[in-house]
Amino acid sequence: MVIDALVAPFQVLARQRPVITTFVQREIRTRYVTSALGVGWALIRPLSLLVLYTFVFSYVLKVKFGGNSRSDFAFNLFCGLVPWLAFSDGITRATTAIAEQAPLVKRVRFPSEILPIHQVLVSLALESLGLVILLAALIVVGRAPGWPLLTVAAIAIPQFLFTAGIAWAVGALSVLVPDTRQLVSFGLVFWMYATPIVYPLEIVPEQFRWLYQLNPLAYLVGAYRGAVLHHQVPALVPFAAFCATSLVIFIAGYWVFNRLKYEFADVL
Repeated sequence: MVIDALVAPFQVLARQRPVITTFVQREIRTRYVTSALGVGWALIRPLSLLVLYTFVFSYVLKVKFGGNSRSDFAFNLFCGLVPWLAFSDGITRATTAIAEQAPLVKRVRFPSEILPIHQVLVSLALESLGLVILLAALIVVGRAPGWPLLTVAAIAIPQFLFTAGIAWAVGALSVLVPDTRQLVSFGLVFWMYATPIVYPLEIVPEQFRWLYQLNPLAYLVGAYRGAVLHHQVPALVPFAAFCATSLVIFIAGYWVFNRLKYEFADVL
């Protein structure tokens, strides 16, 4: 019984892989292919935030990452924004994923579990574009990443599990409790500023740093910066803890979704 519960969400992903792939491709086409700027829209948001936060936090508030140069701040900021935006975008879109496909969800045989998941995968796919821009900029300024960059692929696996688990939970709750969407948007704002994205962890007072150890996104951002900017391989124990946390969230999120999905047809 326990083994079945642990394996069930992975079986869904494997069994519905062709359907998930179709929805991911359709979502990308719907969002970008038919627009004038195409996939360029996926880069406008992170680059706009990069300019805004660099001005406010680096020029106005004088926040520094490592060195004193503006480029150090910009690179650290962008490296933190890339995984954060993938996470927040996936979660935000998951809150409307079920309602937007109400006619399909009402069909008995349709696997509604894939709807939040495909939004998460689209966000991760678009994250890769931001990484390409970041890597290109690093190469141009002579700071090409080393082989630890390859560990980003390993980091992305628990990142997906963590995001997917939350997406399943908020996706299901948003159908039954409409206020969930507003609460998620509100909570993501707090979560972002509780994560060292626009500031380094070193400036946080010592007595509060233990709270950051409880924030999986703080670890995720730090792991990306270590692999991309500082030629560091993720430490084994923290990485294992992040993987274990992500697995628990993934399974718990599926359990919540699976318990609530039978009520969707009555509400939509």
